[in-house]
Amino acid sequence: AYAKVGGIPFSAIVLVVIFALAGLWLQRTRTGRSIYFVGGDREAARLNGLPVDRIVVLAYALSGLCAGIAAIFLTARTGVGDPRIGAA
Repeated sequence: AYAKVGGIPFSAIVLVVIFALAGLWLQRTRTGRSIYFVGGDREAARLNGLPVDRIVVLAYALSGLCAGIAAIFLTARTGVGDPRIGAA
């Protein structure tokens, strides 16, 4: 019923690829390391000349992007776009 590649669900493969790319991006780019730095100490990041507000907005935007991707996969899996699907 669900798309599989070699017996592994396609959504799991996409998840692993996104995790790997995000990990590489956070560790090996200036922007990724800046996100770590701002998350550790905003004031120290500001004193070191980083655009703290811009980095925080970027982090929230990336979080929203990940939530959107998760919503697409959840909708594809359930076949329903119900806003109450995660409510307790």
